[in-house]
Amino acid sequence: MMYPLVQELAVDGIPVTLTCRMLGFSKQAFYKWQVNPVTDREWADAHLINTAMSIHADDPTRGVATSGRHGRSFSLGIADAVTVLARTASQADAAATIIANAVDLPGHPAILRCPAQDLQPDSDLGARLVTRSVGELSGREIEEALEAGADRARKLLAAGLIEGAVLRLHGEIIIVATRALEMPGPATAVHGAAMESAMRV
Repeated sequence: MMYPLVQELAVDGIPVTLTCRMLGFSKQAFYKWQVNPVTDREWADAHLINTAMSIHADDPTRGVATSGRHGRSFSLGIADAVTVLARTASQADAAATIIANAVDLPGHPAILRCPAQDLQPDSDLGARLVTRSVGELSGREIEEALEAGADRARKLLAAGLIEGAVLRLHGEIIIVATRALEMPGPATAVHGAAMESAMRV
């Protein structure tokens, strides 16, 4: 989440409006977060993510990486963030980029893109279009974009290239993992596709 960064920069004298514009979200969203920084939904999501994506001493997982449009690198997709666990950091990094780029709605009018070289002349992406901002999306559109990324994550998981992934877009998440989850509340274990659908509250 980028809101704490906005708050820290504001303390250093950098205007909230400028930081929010540069990071691709509205100042109203930041001020809403300030009033209630953690919702009940976010607590429940955090519990599920921590359960699915925890690393234990005896696990083969040694790599973790996050990619998405709010990171320091350019993104071809629209994911807010995709976090991946893999055997090595380089595998996790590559997979996070691949999955984040797959979370997309090509040609959607609410998605602003521009050539990477217009933002950074020496970018290795050259004239490829990178995502600058994502406007309002319907629930169906969010689900469609996340599902495209989850499909890519499932293929990487089946090939043994990743151990799990968490995909996030506009407050919605999908977790792709092999580990069973204990849902908060009544004792229920959630597996596979059922786990993913449980994320779409």
